[in-house]
Amino acid sequence: MNTMRRMSLALCMAVVSLSASESGSSDNMIGRQSHNEGLKALPAPAAVVIDGDLSDWDWSGRIEVFADNALRGRYSVEMAAMWDAERIYLAAKWNDPTPMFSMIDPRFNPDKGWKSDAWQMRVLTDRSIHISAWNFTPKNESCLSISYAKNGSHPAAVICDENGLAKNGIRMKYLKGENGTSYSQEISIPWSFLYKKVPEISSGFTFRLGNEFLWGDVSGKT
Repeated sequence: MNTMRRMSLALCMAVVSLSASESGSSDNMIGRQSHNEGLKALPAPAAVVIDGDLSDWDWSGRIEVFADNALRGRYSVEMAAMWDAERIYLAAKWNDPTPMFSMIDPRFNPDKGWKSDAWQMRVLTDRSIHISAWNFTPKNESCLSISYAKNGSHPAAVICDENGLAKNGIRMKYLKGENGTSYSQEISIPWSFLYKKVPEISSGFTFRLGNEFLWGDVSGKT
């Protein structure tokens, strides 16, 4: 029996900081379990294509997320961020023995999307936003559930089209790794989605973003 399959890697990032430099790592403690309190977002290139291919990303500001150092080769995430005047860009490289496997249909269970191979975000700006992101395996759909309630209740499902575009302006794409035990996830979110009133976006700007990465069991449902 695989007792480690159901695993949640909690990352409490107090501050995302927009950097003006093209490189630089985030200062985070790593022990048996990762402990990340900040993430440096680097300047985005002139054009960012959301296709799941992260080979064009600068990973020097990345952080690593894992629950157990002994298992980080199988269950872990590397996360990075970029920014420009219009959007924040987020990317994750997942290690996962059964990559991109979720049987949670957003049409019927938008509040259950977090249960299998999902990235949860908690955003606190001038509004509170709960976001869960996952790939619905039977239809190979990039899915989001979004709630503006402080407790994350009553989320609405959003399904990206074949180009990764959601009706709220978010773009998201996945790409499975050639080794069969990894995948990448790429997301861009408009500042106008994160804020009711968008502030001046420039180097040194910060906002609060909490992240949790979750792996499901072999059923893809829990």
